[in-house]
Amino acid sequence: LIEQLDVHPMILVCFVAFEGIAMVAMGSNIDKRMGSNIDKWLLLLVIIAGMFCLDMSLLILVVFQRWANFETNVTRFLAKGAYGVYLLHPIVVTGTTQLYLNVPIEGINERQSAYFYPL
Repeated sequence: LIEQLDVHPMILVCFVAFEGIAMVAMGSNIDKRMGSNIDKWLLLLVIIAGMFCLDMSLLILVVFQRWANFETNVTRFLAKGAYGVYLLHPIVVTGTTQLYLNVPIEGINERQSAYFYPL
């Protein structure tokens, strides 16, 4: 994978760091920027989050290809159970996400749907 990328892995690390810092900075100040331009700020935040997701995925692949490309008894044992994880993890992830999104927030009417975002 490293040979196929057009960018050096350290530059990829810099991209991930910059995008992560930008998301945290924008997300923490989003309430102060409420107003007529909120849609533009949210669009920019979503675009940066998308780039972060792609770059972080590539970085994780590069790191694991470089430093975790080996086989032991433990990795063989985990590989045997991988198919079951593929089958069961959507149920666990969607159930946990549903519970997470329905966290009751103080001061919001129970009939309204409230979403909890950590940023």
